[in-house]
Amino acid sequence: MEFLYRGIDKRDPKKAQWVTGSYHQHLPYTPYPIGGDPNKIKEDTQHLIISDGFSDWGLPRSVQAIEVYPESVSISTGFVLNNHMVYEGDILYILNTELAIDDEFFVYWDKDEYAFKLTTTFEKNVPVINTYLSTINDMKNIELLKLVGNVWERNLEE
Repeated sequence: MEFLYRGIDKRDPKKAQWVTGSYHQHLPYTPYPIGGDPNKIKEDTQHLIISDGFSDWGLPRSVQAIEVYPESVSISTGFVLNNHMVYEGDILYILNTELAIDDEFFVYWDKDEYAFKLTTTFEKNVPVINTYLSTINDMKNIELLKLVGNVWERNLEE
């Protein structure tokens, strides 16, 4: 299974442009083994999305590493909705009259159960919406399902 990540490009925060690829944390120097400042190391760590660069037919292609905001990094769920990949932190609008659901839900990764789940708030300790629609894989038979944004963009608006 190939893991796909995304993050917001740090080069132009006003654009809030997503980049996708592999995720890597990089410290641009080797820290001292004794007496190093852990806070400085944390501040200096770069959060990178790495992907193939562009080239023309038959020409060499480079690898590009783009620094992103660490809080914007999210992993793909593998679930595609209207030709858009759904990532952790995305906000979905769900309508299902049979289950009496008509609300927005956040996608998050539950590391204990090793599954993407849904919740009405982005507080990860809040219970999932119900037992019939607890994981992202349960969303196949829903009347209306729309991708309406993500946590990062909501935080920018506030």
